[in-house]
Amino acid sequence: MPQGRLFLCIFLVLGICSGCGPKNPNAPTQVTGSVIYKGEKLKAGVITFHNPKGIVTIPLREDGTFSAVDLPDGEVVVTVETESLNPKKAKKTYGGAKGKGSTAYAPTGIAPPSTAMGSEHYVKIPAKYGRAAESPLKVTLGKGKQKKDFELTD
Repeated sequence: MPQGRLFLCIFLVLGICSGCGPKNPNAPTQVTGSVIYKGEKLKAGVITFHNPKGIVTIPLREDGTFSAVDLPDGEVVVTVETESLNPKKAKKTYGGAKGKGSTAYAPTGIAPPSTAMGSEHYVKIPAKYGRAAESPLKVTLGKGKQKKDFELTD
């Protein structure tokens, strides 16, 4: 019986210590956070992380948060786009069969908006946040878990 307790104690100590030590340098970059505009979390739109290693686009959740795994580490420019959810925005019409045309969205690498993405939560934000060349949002991402909140201003 005492050997069983000793084995259990050793097992517990090893389990606790396995979480100690330096961070895994090969751990994926994981980012969670929110996007805030005029004191409120944006409940719809997309956030995109740009750097020379790649571009990752993530939809904003209805609770105003986002979560991403396997982002490129290093310095990134962050863009936020909500205009694709604007219910008043005219959709572009492209030539189609028999000249009737078809409604489509310009190729942006972003999925067309849907009510599932939250067009009913559309908030107009300054256009500079939607363009990587103009966005003032920059952050350095490292390996492992991190929290990044972005506050947009006019």
